[in-house]
Amino acid sequence: MSVSDINQNVHMMAYINGSQASSNNQRAHAGGANNCQSCTDRVELSAGPRLLQKVETAMAVEDPERSARINFLKEQVQNGTYQLDAEKVAQAMMTDLIKDLG
Repeated sequence: MSVSDINQNVHMMAYINGSQASSNNQRAHAGGANNCQSCTDRVELSAGPRLLQKVETAMAVEDPERSARINFLKEQVQNGTYQLDAEKVAQAMMTDLIKDLG
């Protein structure tokens, strides 16, 4: 028997013991809430999902000013009359780049 065989046996026994403990827990709680009076279910959300829920709620509310602006810009693009200021675009790109680097 090699060392790796011994390690495999140790891991296998730990797995079997864990499975038996889990199986014993399931049997103890079988039959529903009547058999387990101290058991309670509880769910807690971390800050991430709560923040995501707030963002989704905020995005679901339509801003009429923003919608009007988007429609105005869409019309300009479709008509070929949309003009952009290259200076402003370049400045915004540089500002974002500096912020990302710094």
